[in-house]
Amino acid sequence: MTTTTTTTTSAGDGELNLWVEDRVVPAIVVVAGSLVGDDALALRKVMRRLTEGERPDVLVDLSKVDLVDPVGLGVLAAAKLRAEQNGGRVTVLSTRPAVSGVMRLAGLGDMIWEGRVAVPSNQPALCHRQFR
Repeated sequence: MTTTTTTTTSAGDGELNLWVEDRVVPAIVVVAGSLVGDDALALRKVMRRLTEGERPDVLVDLSKVDLVDPVGLGVLAAAKLRAEQNGGRVTVLSTRPAVSGVMRLAGLGDMIWEGRVAVPSNQPALCHRQFR
């Protein structure tokens, strides 16, 4: 697998930026922008690939996401289910109360990581999680 960067834009929905690092375990997906409508479907494509196979482990950083709609929640829920069916997991990092709050209301609160993370100063977003 390789590291890929994808940017998608959808008329009316805004812009969604995805950064994917899949050469590490867990695979890391950093999402920035609005996780809504057709833009959220770009994340679905990435998550399908990352949750295939045996025991997938994916960390999704939503700390730069300002809005999640039902389509975005559906993408996260489907990825969680697929990973669990394959013996793995999807964990979400979100430092924005609006995003984590909506996830909890949708029954996805168990996906949210409450631990600490280490962010190298030379990286624009999350690179590795730090275990206690």
